[in-house]
Amino acid sequence: GTLTYTSSADIEFIGGILSREEKKAVYSLVKESAHPLSRLVKDFLLRKGIDATFPVLQYKELAGKGTEAVVNGKRLRIGSCFFVAGYQEAKGTSAEVWVSIKGSVKGYFCIHNLYRDGVENMVTSLEKESYKLHLLSGDNSAEKEKLQTFFGQKTPMLFGQSPQDKLEYIKSLKQDDTAGVLMLGDGLNDAGALKQSNVGIAVTENTSQFTPASDGILDSNHVQQLPAFLSYAKAGKRIVMGSWMLSFLYNTVGLSIALQAEMSPMVAAILMPMTSITIVTFVSVATSVAAKRRGL
Repeated sequence: GTLTYTSSADIEFIGGILSREEKKAVYSLVKESAHPLSRLVKDFLLRKGIDATFPVLQYKELAGKGTEAVVNGKRLRIGSCFFVAGYQEAKGTSAEVWVSIKGSVKGYFCIHNLYRDGVENMVTSLEKESYKLHLLSGDNSAEKEKLQTFFGQKTPMLFGQSPQDKLEYIKSLKQDDTAGVLMLGDGLNDAGALKQSNVGIAVTENTSQFTPASDGILDSNHVQQLPAFLSYAKAGKRIVMGSWMLSFLYNTVGLSIALQAEMSPMVAAILMPMTSITIVTFVSVATSVAAKRRGL
């Protein structure tokens, strides 16, 4: 979901044929979840003409596993193969969302992800700036070959990561590396890791929707602009330092003149607010120029 569209994918259902009532039950359950794969399944069922819902009771969402609830009097489970069927599926070439109804495994939604425009350019730009990239995913390694075309062979890629695994990995990065850790995540599964990182950014396709606690929220349509945002943040730090030096110089000159008693009270009264006006003008112009240079 962080690098892929959560509202567009190539999806098919593998397994037994689901009745319309069963599809409505599945739709009712995935509609309650904010997980990117659940949203994809929901949109897929909507396109199939399934939009009515049943009452959902005893709803539970288990991070890194799936969701379960009683829908229309039947217990449904939707999520990973291990969570739904009780065994680990073989590595496929796509993401899989398994479904069981009343303890009977019905099959799974096979999802081929579509990656956001500009992901490859974003990765290339970050690598040029000497950022060390790591990829953590709760899904299986079906997309590994595709991701390697973006990230290359040397970027560490870990799949099947639970929320705790992600959190521990971020901890280890902070201990082993003197540099700070910035993490992008898009779901509840990333909440712990986002909090553990030095800077956590939640990526969402709907900024008014629930997002994990983080230092910032990034509209998914602008993920490819991450290098520009980081560059802009660094420019902001330089601008702050420049404004501080300008203020220090301004006050040093003013104080030296005042100590020599060569300035009238009227002139001093006029120059005092000019300090603030000068700094505000400098910062406003500098930040605007920095943003335009980076296409922001």
